[in-house]
Amino acid sequence: MENRVPQLYPESFYFTDNPATLSQSSSQAFGPVVGNETTQYRTSSLFSVSGTQKAFAVCTGQVFLQPNSDDSSKVNLILRPYRQPIKGISIKYFIYRGLNKTDFIPTGDSILIGNNDLGGASEFLNVIWGHLKDFNDWDETTADANDFPAAWIGYDPSNQQPSSLIDDYFFKQSSFNESTQTEIDGFEMPMISKGVHLGNFTNDFGFEIVLNKGDYKETVSDTGFYFDLSYARANNQILNIENLPPDVAEKQYRETIHTFMDPAAYYGLHFKDNGKVWLAQLSSQPILKEGQAIYEDIVSTYFTRNKVYIHIQGHLGRSYNYYGTYSDLVGGNETIKIGIDAENMPPAQIYGTSGWPLIIHDEIQSHNNSVNEIHLQLLYQNDFSPILYGQLANLGMDAKNNFLTDEIETLSENELVNSGKFTTSFKLFFSAVNENSNSLNVSQFAVLLFKGSFVSLIDGNNHSNLKEFDQIFGLLNSENLIEFEESTINGFSYNRRQIIRVYDKNLDNSVSFIGKAMMIEDYLSFSDGIEEKLQKRRIIEINYENGIGKGLFFNSQNKNFSDTSFQIPITDKPGESYITIDSFGVEFFTLQTKNDFVIAVHQKEKNIKENPQMFVGIDNDEFNLLVEALQINPLRNTRLYFEEIETGVFRLEERYYIYELGIIGEDSTGTIQLIRPEEKILVYSVDEYWFYSKLFTQFMSNSGEEELSLNLELSL
Repeated sequence: MENRVPQLYPESFYFTDNPATLSQSSSQAFGPVVGNETTQYRTSSLFSVSGTQKAFAVCTGQVFLQPNSDDSSKVNLILRPYRQPIKGISIKYFIYRGLNKTDFIPTGDSILIGNNDLGGASEFLNVIWGHLKDFNDWDETTADANDFPAAWIGYDPSNQQPSSLIDDYFFKQSSFNESTQTEIDGFEMPMISKGVHLGNFTNDFGFEIVLNKGDYKETVSDTGFYFDLSYARANNQILNIENLPPDVAEKQYRETIHTFMDPAAYYGLHFKDNGKVWLAQLSSQPILKEGQAIYEDIVSTYFTRNKVYIHIQGHLGRSYNYYGTYSDLVGGNETIKIGIDAENMPPAQIYGTSGWPLIIHDEIQSHNNSVNEIHLQLLYQNDFSPILYGQLANLGMDAKNNFLTDEIETLSENELVNSGKFTTSFKLFFSAVNENSNSLNVSQFAVLLFKGSFVSLIDGNNHSNLKEFDQIFGLLNSENLIEFEESTINGFSYNRRQIIRVYDKNLDNSVSFIGKAMMIEDYLSFSDGIEEKLQKRRIIEINYENGIGKGLFFNSQNKNFSDTSFQIPITDKPGESYITIDSFGVEFFTLQTKNDFVIAVHQKEKNIKENPQMFVGIDNDEFNLLVEALQINPLRNTRLYFEEIETGVFRLEERYYIYELGIIGEDSTGTIQLIRPEEKILVYSVDEYWFYSKLFTQFMSNSGEEELSLNLELSL
């Protein structure tokens, strides 16, 4: 079977017009800050220029303007992509730090450059003035007599709280004040096309790339970091361990770095996969850069031009060995081997760079090839079959669907250390350029997902391993950024992928797949015999994206979750809900348990093979019990926990399960804790893919359903 590595097909504009004139020193570079490497991490890439440098939109997107907290003559601009420039990588923001304020606001803080002064203004100002004139049907004389408030592109510092979130402005909704008969926030941040001239930089400035976890709001941040207006207004952004937010563990805060990408690595990803970078020119057509020219004319201008960044995601979406799981196996923190020669791997070392949970590698290699190899070995538990997935990485032809499983298990007892083993060496491939008979990395960014051990939970005196489905249903500290109308099915997805390993009893085979989570606010239409009613419910769905294993998932057609919020208006047709609208191909039957009856639901076998999902469904009042539990005992990086309380047999040989729901997450020290809601929430399953409460399924049925009451053989 050939390995299939997803192609990125990247295409972007460069953020300035003349990268050759930019300079960047080690103290301006992205990453650990020179002199304070273990405590500070710069997420802004800073530059110096002699004179003025024009700034351009990297892609089509919305624009939001903010003051610069260090320099009153400067402003910062946030560009939120409308169309993603790299397939498979979701960018949340491009941030331009240090544009000249007078390119937007000539004096004061409230009014943009006027219509009669657009002759020397940026293309951006001309475009948005054009939109305003078209919307109001103004001629030039009328436009000259009117102002363009700076607040309409987000700049309103006297009326904005520094703690308010950037997304609150991008996703704001208008409202109507009845007393004044005026509309509040009756405008959206302007949309601008890629390559548009935004404004100008003078002397020193910064550029920053923020990755998108999903279009939702974290009520409690997993890392303690928030993208608020204080962040938006910074002249340059540095994560500083010496200034931790309250009740946040150092290791939690360090995870924030995975939300940022070095611009050198971003443009380095364009070096391959038919990538294109355009240099915009005001007076002529943009100049296209491809292949070697992308490195020579763009990436080489960065101090970090030869650094590759490797993020290994481990348990519960955290970095490799975040919970100390692999350290516990060997009695030390040296849990990874990194080298450029598989036959001469160096001794094991601590995962990370200067204490930050990310490998930053720039070793020069002595050959003239166009690709550099970096070899890794990771620890895994002696009685656990390891699995590795290259989410954004090239693992070579040894991989299948970009997975490595049996290929990295070691048979050598020489690698056994206490209860852990190192995998066999596996390779990552990175684009390279030749210089003086050496091969240098082209800066790039790679993401690996690895699972090599069980995760332990200590609850009082009880010590147990988390089940697979205890580790996947998250989004409990999240809300939709958009307030949809009542009775509208809506949802949002979490962009971070996760490895999920399940056992297919029909094939007697372990199957692994990459899943993506979505939170859905669902409504079910039903009749109580008198009138039509709606039941509000909550669903957390995990959907297949890529997999490996015999039969079950390998040939499946994946359902792509949108990276943005969605809504589905529903009808008053009885039984209408997200599940029926989405055509899951489910069937229902009445299941008799030891003490109760419940309507059971599961996917038909054909649909499991074609469109596998894992699913939790509860009533909205039950969901609110979980929210209240987290308000009383706040946790970060939360997941649903399933405590088995009953199991039994139905249909002679099939088994059902009943679980009590709890919540696992990290306390202020980063330790996994288990909390339970004040009232019990029980969920049922007949396949351990779909889990649902009695309230969730109470009004669900097949069309023309024939109910089945089954005699059961029960076991506790």
